Amino acid sequence: MTSKKPNPYREMDLSEGDDHPLDVIARSQIPQTLNDDISIATKKLMSVLGENCHLWIELEALVNKYRQKREEVIFNIGYEHGFMESGTKAVWRRHGQPQDGAHFALAGEIRKVIVLSQLSSNQRISVLMETALGLMREDNSE
Repeated sequence: MTSKKPNPYREMDLSEGDDHPLDVIARSQIPQTLNDDISIATKKLMSVLGENCHLWIELEALVNKYRQKREEVIFNIGYEHGFMESGTKAVWRRHGQPQDGAHFALAGEIRKVIVLSQLSSNQRISVLMETALGLMREDNSE
């Protein structure tokens, strides 16, 4: 049985046809003059291309599709990393562990590798358990 991986980016998009909430925030932080410059440059290019402007439109559609997918992937990776980090910090706080030092830095590096691995949750847990068992055997052999 395959479990479908959650997609926080799409889960945030609650309304059909409206801008994604992240687009609204991004638009407020990107200077309107940049959009104006893009619009002017596009009109100049379209006038130069003339009847061949459909080639530019096709290319632009593909580039936009790529950028949208990339944005979604980057958002989901960041979300997952933040979710895991907050869980780690909560556990450490609950047990009175300091959130600094070499052990906390190592936990951060391990978390980063796990998120970037793109393994399923079960596979991630399996890898962590195998590693922990290996470390236990190493400690017992000394």
